[in-house]
Amino acid sequence: MEEKLERFVRQGTTEDLIEVEADEVLKAIAEGRDIDIEYAVIDGALNIGQIADRLEQDEDGKLVIRGSVSIWYSEIRGYTNFSSTTFSRDVDFSYAAFSRDAYFRSATFSGLYANFSAATFSGGAYFVETTFSGDASFKSTTFSEDTSFISAAFNGDANFDYATFSRDVSFLSVTFSGDADFRSATFSGKADFGYATFNVRAHFVRTTMKFPAGFLGVCFRENTVRAGLKTHILCPFVRWLTRGKVNLMERPVTDFSEFNTNIIMDGSSNPYLKRYIDDEQWITSWRKTAWWREVLLRIWELTSHCG
Repeated sequence: MEEKLERFVRQGTTEDLIEVEADEVLKAIAEGRDIDIEYAVIDGALNIGQIADRLEQDEDGKLVIRGSVSIWYSEIRGYTNFSSTTFSRDVDFSYAAFSRDAYFRSATFSGLYANFSAATFSGGAYFVETTFSGDASFKSTTFSEDTSFISAAFNGDANFDYATFSRDVSFLSVTFSGDADFRSATFSGKADFGYATFNVRAHFVRTTMKFPAGFLGVCFRENTVRAGLKTHILCPFVRWLTRGKVNLMERPVTDFSEFNTNIIMDGSSNPYLKRYIDDEQWITSWRKTAWWREVLLRIWELTSHCG
């Protein structure tokens, strides 16, 4: 039986931040220990390359971090580099402050979650070709410089609620396999969602954009005949037939209820998508004015709606 290694624990307080050397943290990572740092200032660069010769590699040639990594309410004063790294367990950088550039290029987060909630990236943030196997949270996260998620894969839910992008950000060719949530997010620079794929739901409710975003070639879950049949006929019938014991998963449709196409998107980048959203919003507002319109809409959806 493999001996469980002692956790690397460094905890200060809100009034008294402790100082931790980056080399000390890297040494603990190389030893395979769980990292638990809270209310600290990390001096130096967290560069995984410095301990590359002490870490195993996976089948893709990525450096493997065996322990969990939790760095909360702490400032990393040097640059951060976890490129081509596989995090085998959960990662939590909530309320962390990345003072310089942070690189997670081609990294893989294999745990149940990767939490960057309320973190602050003062330098560039690079998650190019990064894979999130579980849920990823960037809720209330601040990106002060250019940010890139090009070709990233979110296999769980991706939460960007209340996130702030002060400069340009690219979600080019990103795949969202779970819910993609950008509710109340603020984009002060240019945003590009070109060729992104939203496989479940995309929420852009109360999203603020200084410049219309590009949505060229984007794939969304459309409100099709098949989706309507399953959601409004098959699922309710099965629930009734089994007296609520069986609940089939409804076929999700992208939520465009408060997606302002004139503000959020550059309509010329995807005219079909803009028209589809505008039509869906008109239908939604029309159906709310009288109860019989809901019935009429359902009949129309099941006979005519091609999405």
